[in-house]
Amino acid sequence: MTATNLDWFFAPVVEKQNPVWRRWANCIDVPKDVFIIKKGQSTQRALWFCETCVVKKACLGYALDNNCVGVWGGTTQKQRARIKRQQRLSNTK
Repeated sequence: MTATNLDWFFAPVVEKQNPVWRRWANCIDVPKDVFIIKKGQSTQRALWFCETCVVKKACLGYALDNNCVGVWGGTTQKQRARIKRQQRLSNTK
């Protein structure tokens, strides 16, 4: 998949809002397909961009609020699903 083919995939999430913090993201000029991890593929390259990113927390919050696909805020979809479960559990107590 190329970044162009992924535009429809990200459109509901990225295009509906363009958060100001994205201007400072390490990944701003990186092709979107780097952050879509296919089964059996390593997340290492995508997570490398997040490692020192100054807007990582904002990115994670955005991904959690908008059910983003792929690597966001230094987390995978599976990790964010776990975070959301934990948040729901702590809200019910």
